[in-house]
Amino acid sequence: MTKIVILGSGVMGSAIAIPAARNACEIVLVGSPLDNELIDAMAGASRSHPGLGVPMPAAIELVKVADLSDTHFAGADVVLLGVSSPGLEWGLERICRHVQGRPTLMMVTKGLDLHDGRTTRTLPPLVDETLHRRLGAALPFVGVGGPCIAREVAEGQPTATVFGGTDPGIVDACRKMFQRPNYQVRTTGDLVGLEACAAIKNLMAIGIAASWSANPPRQGADPGRRNMNPAAGCFQQAFTEMAELCQWLGGEKETAYGLPGLGDLFVTVNAGRNSRLGLEIGAGLRVSQAMAGALAGETVEGVDTGHKLAVGLAHAFSCGDLDEATFPLTGALLTSIVDDVPFEIQTRSFWT
Repeated sequence: MTKIVILGSGVMGSAIAIPAARNACEIVLVGSPLDNELIDAMAGASRSHPGLGVPMPAAIELVKVADLSDTHFAGADVVLLGVSSPGLEWGLERICRHVQGRPTLMMVTKGLDLHDGRTTRTLPPLVDETLHRRLGAALPFVGVGGPCIAREVAEGQPTATVFGGTDPGIVDACRKMFQRPNYQVRTTGDLVGLEACAAIKNLMAIGIAASWSANPPRQGADPGRRNMNPAAGCFQQAFTEMAELCQWLGGEKETAYGLPGLGDLFVTVNAGRNSRLGLEIGAGLRVSQAMAGALAGETVEGVDTGHKLAVGLAHAFSCGDLDEATFPLTGALLTSIVDDVPFEIQTRSFWT
């Protein structure tokens, strides 16, 4: 039986456990230090995950971090990092402490890394370097990207996702572990592009959502209505800039044209914390005000991505590797995030 250890029992780590469990994989779902209440809830009679609203399969073993031991990793074929980017260091530390043999490392964590103080890069090189330093060698790596709302994955809604890595055989083996009739896995060799799009789409979704609240319906109109024309122009600009940034980070532009980029951007704009932040700053709030108010205590991945991207882009602009004029939406978002000033962007500029 294939054994998968998942670190992080938040919505995405728990949701992706379900198709693998349906495929008769042995699943060990480990809560992070912030997940004790989630583990307790899933261990109850209903087995329901509070963030997903569906019962977890009974075969999934639930483990609190305080109870985690080498035994839980014994015989693991895959270790999957299911934490958000602030939890990456914790997840890698646990792998280095408990891992046995050379399981494949899968990752749903999204974000960017700032290397040597000025170079923005995707997360897999950071992961590899950490494992090399602590274990003497990296582990086979497979990234997970594409448009997946966790609740819909858990509910069994038809979902198309993308697994990527440099070893096609390992990527395909992981595909077979998770593939279900309603969880269709495509594969790519462009790991950098997959990871770049997974991170950048969170930033771009903030800007697109902001275009809704910055251009509200006329007075007297249905308050729930959203003006789609400004958002459509912003969406096109966001996609164009995301493809350019994907290539700059070392990925293929074509990857942005598919599920990892265009598809994932679509679902992220329409649901999630990045979109909610966009609505707040589009209505006039500063990022700090939104994070202290409606989004208090939540992780908004696009904000962390913005901080990491800002340093690398500033260096690329200054040395002439990129033309700053090509990235009006990115620039406006980074100014809002880094300088904590009101978000300002003229969507008309996208057509001129």
